[in-house]
Amino acid sequence: MKDYFFAQMAELYLQLKSSERLDVYLSGELSNFCRFNKSRVRQVGTVNQAFAELHLIRGKKHCFMKLGLSSDLQTDREALRSCLLKLRSLNEVIPDDPYLLLSESVESIDIVEANKLPDTSDMIDSICGQSSDIDLVGILAAGGVFRGFSSSAGIEHWFETYNFQFDWSLYHQADKAVKLGYAGSSWEQKEFSDKLSSGRHQLSILKRPSHSINPGEYRVYMAPAAVNEIIGLLNWNGFSEQAIRRKTSCFHKMKDESKELSSKVSFVERFKDSSSPMFDRTGIVRPEQVALIDNGKYVQGLVSARTSKEYGIKQTGADSVESALALEMSPGNIDISGILDQLETGLYINNLWYLNYSDLNQCRITGMTRFASFWVEKGEIVAPTNVMRFDDSCYSFLGHNLCGLTSQRELFLSSSTYDERSTDSSFLPGALIDGFQFTL
Repeated sequence: MKDYFFAQMAELYLQLKSSERLDVYLSGELSNFCRFNKSRVRQVGTVNQAFAELHLIRGKKHCFMKLGLSSDLQTDREALRSCLLKLRSLNEVIPDDPYLLLSESVESIDIVEANKLPDTSDMIDSICGQSSDIDLVGILAAGGVFRGFSSSAGIEHWFETYNFQFDWSLYHQADKAVKLGYAGSSWEQKEFSDKLSSGRHQLSILKRPSHSINPGEYRVYMAPAAVNEIIGLLNWNGFSEQAIRRKTSCFHKMKDESKELSSKVSFVERFKDSSSPMFDRTGIVRPEQVALIDNGKYVQGLVSARTSKEYGIKQTGADSVESALALEMSPGNIDISGILDQLETGLYINNLWYLNYSDLNQCRITGMTRFASFWVEKGEIVAPTNVMRFDDSCYSFLGHNLCGLTSQRELFLSSSTYDERSTDSSFLPGALIDGFQFTL
């Protein structure tokens, strides 16, 4: 697809007028999908697709159009030319955009990662073969994802990666299940087996009578998957420089009033060696790393091209909504193998859901426990807990109430397949917290 894309673009640029510039962003994939239920294959499929987003610029006027490519030379050639004519006609009637910022970089990004994935059928055999005696339900997505950028100004970028994301649960009954995930660029049999073994152990505990707790403050351990749910909400405007300046970010008081999180908390967006390309949709090259929060203190937000132009600040290659695409949270020094002893008495929380802000300005979040959450006494899991609702501020549970973070971190690749497989990722530790507030 790489050579095909750049060849099509070179020919299309011959149709441009001297006053026009054309930027084209390409996204595509060749992915295999498999859906499981009761540890059996219920549905399989392959998606082979590519989309080109054309951006025609003339002075300060610009407009976009997106179309699917067929990989047939003549069909795509005619479709691209037709799209160019439509954009040219539209460009005549639209107003100037004062915040237009284009890539002028002469640097070229060309990253093609080696495909270390086994055949998808081998992964499927491994999953079914080791779980035939339990009810495993989930979906596996695996294969190649590519992104490209080409401009008539002479810029060319390419990114190609291969990975998998297995989102799965071991089901008991009613709302009782153990939710698990496994993602990466290579399938490690021992790692999957260890995750499955841990899930089996938790599933056996779910069969015990449930334990209810009263509203109040409790010591909790949040597994990386639960932390990922919280970070996912914080990533909605939280790290956006535009939202911080407009005071619609949950973290705006970190900049405006110098509020801090725990010194144990640091966040960076790290594109180098991540599953996301090191260039944005406009061709702007992203830095290898952007420090967002360092030792609990605000450093900077994510800056898109438009925010850069609006406020006269340096862009960070952020997308238009300025959310982190390759987010990492620094590890701590708690060994995850001894986490029950560290927790001693309290709640072991694997997953959260239905998260939302209860007070955006105070970075206060509400949500519910889900799937396998357990009551722990004297370092031993006693029983599963019924679903509970929490309501607490990040300035507390990621602030003065944060006891520590695990030294081991887990990689999360986005399971979103809306339109196409997402390249977003996060790399997060578990968190041990005192005085976490439950309301129901």
